[in-house]
Amino acid sequence: PTLPSFNIESDILVACDSTFSYLKSFSFEPPVFIFVTLTGVKGVFLETKRRYSSATFFDRDIILIPEIQVDSYPDNEDDLRKLMRPALDAMWNAGGTPGSESFDNQGRWQP
Repeated sequence: PTLPSFNIESDILVACDSTFSYLKSFSFEPPVFIFVTLTGVKGVFLETKRRYSSATFFDRDIILIPEIQVDSYPDNEDDLRKLMRPALDAMWNAGGTPGSESFDNQGRWQP
């Protein structure tokens, strides 16, 4: 089984963006915390741009990503991506890769 890296990263970003919009609509002010958890992923390969390899699979059933503290809502998609990069990198780390391959050397999200 595989988990397409671009799809999961995109889904996380879309969920965060829509949640922030929802919270703002009720005048809910930060700080807020984001927790990302992957379940049922033991043995699942993290699909990358370049390869499927034994270095990119999850060795645990539950992956708990360290929380992200949001002290102010992101103003745009780039700010949201920068905010979420540590969580995305941690997800990749759990799959045996140094960090998200969706970010270029300048830190821009280029899936």
